[in-house]
Amino acid sequence: MQYNIEQLDQLIDRISVEDNSRAAYDLYKKLKDFLEKNKKLKNEDDLKYRKLERLMQKCQFLALNHFEDWQEIYNLIENNFGLVFTLPEYNFWNKLKNNLIYITDIKERDKVKKELRKTLSRCKDKIIMGGKYNTEVLEKVSDWVKDFVVNFGPDDEIDKVKKAEYLNNSSNLKKLKDEDRSKVVALLNFYEVLGLSSDSPLGMEETAIFSMDNKPYLLSRRGLEDIEHIMHKIEKVKMSEKSSLDANNLNKDYQVGEDEDEFESPQEIEEKIKALQKVASNYDLNTLEFKALQEEIAHLKKKLS
Repeated sequence: MQYNIEQLDQLIDRISVEDNSRAAYDLYKKLKDFLEKNKKLKNEDDLKYRKLERLMQKCQFLALNHFEDWQEIYNLIENNFGLVFTLPEYNFWNKLKNNLIYITDIKERDKVKKELRKTLSRCKDKIIMGGKYNTEVLEKVSDWVKDFVVNFGPDDEIDKVKKAEYLNNSSNLKKLKDEDRSKVVALLNFYEVLGLSSDSPLGMEETAIFSMDNKPYLLSRRGLEDIEHIMHKIEKVKMSEKSSLDANNLNKDYQVGEDEDEFESPQEIEEKIKALQKVASNYDLNTLEFKALQEEIAHLKKKLS
């Protein structure tokens, strides 16, 4: 089997936009198997071999919830973290926190988060290409993590005032173009959240929808929020969505937080995920409607993993 690099890259971009972790994992396995069976390619065409290897690693980031070995995840981050900025519409933290949630012991989860911070501090992958600047800039993930520590100190939690001052006054940040600056800010936000204990309201990874006094609430890093008015909006949108699903012989309605038929096929679950994703696209990322829908999408995806 031969692989076209350009076509593979386009396919992986599409998988990233669709957030299809199953497709990413399947492609990861195929590429890994191909590279293992064609090790001679490394000597014959090293550039192509390394490109295929990077594409395989992109798939690994996209399919993060399919990997249980934390050492494997540490290695991926330490050696290839820059790849997360090449994937369209990809949110690494949203992917990673799904892995963290499976660690039920909060102390163990905090240990993993601390190790993830250390892993970033060792990452020599470049997220900024200095060649396009006329002045010296920080390029590597490890360079920026060191800059964070210099400015914020060794404490796990970053002071909000210091963070605001850093974002507004950092001489290293001021050198960067907007696109590169956004990468560093994303890295800083990720580094920051890893320093928060999962036992604290701001550091918790889980969000949960539950009922109290016959009212629906969302518990997340933002605290406890009454979402009764939001649930009514979602139900209206979902009712119209159900009509289109019925037209495609998908006659099962679904409610946020409700258990689906245990005999549903993977295809039926994927159809539900796509429908919910379509509904979610009508809302801004920071709205409670979007977050509530994402909760149900995550719940369904767990059934596929």
